[in-house]
Amino acid sequence: GSPAAADPDSVPDGAGSVLAQILQELKEGEVQELRDRQVQMGLEQIQAYEAQLNELQLRQQQKDQQQQVVNMDATSLPDREQQILETVMEETRKRKEREEEMSQFQAYQAQKQTELDQTK
Repeated sequence: GSPAAADPDSVPDGAGSVLAQILQELKEGEVQELRDRQVQMGLEQIQAYEAQLNELQLRQQQKDQQQQVVNMDATSLPDREQQILETVMEETRKRKEREEEMSQFQAYQAQKQTELDQTK
């Protein structure tokens, strides 16, 4: 099973003209078909490669963009965290104040109610 024997192009001249002629006729018909098929397969492969390449490039772009975003965040994070923290603390303080006011008001109402009950 040497590769030379498998390749119809390298049939030894001494193999007989009949064999050569048959091979030639077979080849002429098949070569075109093979070429077409190879071209088609080649095109499909190229398209598949291009699709993969595009996908890889897209992923790389997304990675780069994410990296940029991460970099941006990293530079502005302390300020933003500080802001968020201050906002949360401010909101918490306001809510506590409101809760205290409400409980004071409720206590006041309860006291008034008690006084009313006592005067009856």
